[in-house]
Amino acid sequence: MDGVEFLEAVRATSADVPFILFTGKGSEEVAAEALDAGATGYLQTESVETIRLLGNRIRRAVSEYRIATSHDEYETIVESLADPVYVLDERGRFTSVNDAFVELTGYPREEILGQDPSIIRDERMVDRAEHHLGRVLSAEGPEHTVFEAEIRTADGETLVCEDHIGVLPFEGERFEGSVGILRNGSERRPVERKASFLEEVVETAGVGIAVYTADGRFEYVNEAYADLLGTTPGALLEVAVPDVAVELDADRFDDYWRSYDPGETREHATVHRRADGTTVPVRTVTTSREIA
Repeated sequence: MDGVEFLEAVRATSADVPFILFTGKGSEEVAAEALDAGATGYLQTESVETIRLLGNRIRRAVSEYRIATSHDEYETIVESLADPVYVLDERGRFTSVNDAFVELTGYPREEILGQDPSIIRDERMVDRAEHHLGRVLSAEGPEHTVFEAEIRTADGETLVCEDHIGVLPFEGERFEGSVGILRNGSERRPVERKASFLEEVVETAGVGIAVYTADGRFEYVNEAYADLLGTTPGALLEVAVPDVAVELDADRFDDYWRSYDPGETREHATVHRRADGTTVPVRTVTTSREIA
């Protein structure tokens, strides 16, 4: 049995398994025969460089196979879910939607696939979704996020939904796309909707916002505050306020915090230290709050 015959035997039972034919001799006719039989690739032994190339081909073939397999698995899951579900590729185009999504939006599946989200979202909602996806993709971001979204149906109706988004699994730095699940936002309790709204306000405020404890440890910082200091929210959660506020040191911070009355707010000019060692003038508004 030669290599092409072995390939044909493999393909008879496993149509999708990566198969690279690596041979010590051959011709263009053999290469064509191998590719026609379903080979993922064809290489002829010539030098050490060919061995390196073979290794690269194998890694790439396995990676592409895993990606294709994961996409197939996602499509199966998408179709089986009762909630409206969509999958976008790396360019932000719809590649899969389930029957519940089609029913919710009123668009035929063939009209949705290949389109960008502007078919069901206005510009404001598109920007909001991209912002939240950017958070998930950031090095310090969550694995998934939820935000309130408005969906524009085919008949012009606007529906308020919760959009739960995450990214498709990928290897290395190559982003493969995202997946979203829509849920009826009107069924959420008012307190949950308010909390979600306030979280979004804080995240998109455009000004630096931070929460820290009485011992000077950061509990929360938004993207704007991290950008001001040239770092990430996750990195700031590993340091203390005196590491950032130039005029405060660890010994003085306790006295500084105790000087506040509960609920007191103060505004003053200060200087903050950036991640690169430079400083930046900042006008801060600080309020003392007791949180049970």
